[in-house]
Amino acid sequence: MTDAEPIAVEFEFTPEDWARANATHSWNSELTKKALTQMQVLFAVIVGLMSLLLFVGGTSLIGALAMGFIGVLMVGALKPLVRHSQKRQIAKVADLGLINGIFGHHRVELREEGILNSTSGYDWLVKWSSIEDIKESDGSFLIYSGANSFLTIPSSAFPDTETLRAFGDRFFELAGRAREELPPGQVGADE
Repeated sequence: MTDAEPIAVEFEFTPEDWARANATHSWNSELTKKALTQMQVLFAVIVGLMSLLLFVGGTSLIGALAMGFIGVLMVGALKPLVRHSQKRQIAKVADLGLINGIFGHHRVELREEGILNSTSGYDWLVKWSSIEDIKESDGSFLIYSGANSFLTIPSSAFPDTETLRAFGDRFFELAGRAREELPPGQVGADE
C-alpha cells in the first residue's frame, strides 16, 4: 500500500446514537433472532395446548378457537414487544452513563493500516483485515470487526453527500487493497 492522505470525519457521539446503534445490532443478531423464534414457537405450543385442553375439558369449539386466535395475535405481538423492551433497556444503560468514554467528540480516520477512532480518552485502530461486515442502520453505519464488536459512525458525521461519498470510496478502496494482500483463508480474505 502507498501512503495517502488519511480522510477523516468528526462527530459528537450521543447516548441516543449509541442506543440506536446497539438496538439495531441486537435486533439483527443471530442470537436474538433465534431466541425470539424459540419464544414464539414455545408460546404457540402453550396456547395451542391450552386451547386443546379447553376444548377437551368441555369448552365449546368456538371458545377454544377464540383462545387459539388470541394466542396467534399474542405470538404476532411478541416481536414488537421484545424490541420495545430491548430499546428501553439499552436506552436506560446509555442514560445511566455506564459506557465510559464513548460519548462525546470522535474523529474517525481512514488510514492505510486501518480505521482509527480517536476520542479524548482513547485511540482505537481497527485493522482492515479484521473488518468482517458493514451494516447501515437507523441513522448510523456499523463497521463490524467481530460478531459483537463494531464501530458506529452516525450519519451526522457526514454533512453532505460529497463527504459521505468520499469517505465511502476511500473506505472501500483501502479495505479492498488490504483484502487483496491477505493470504487465502485469513479473516477478510476472498474465498
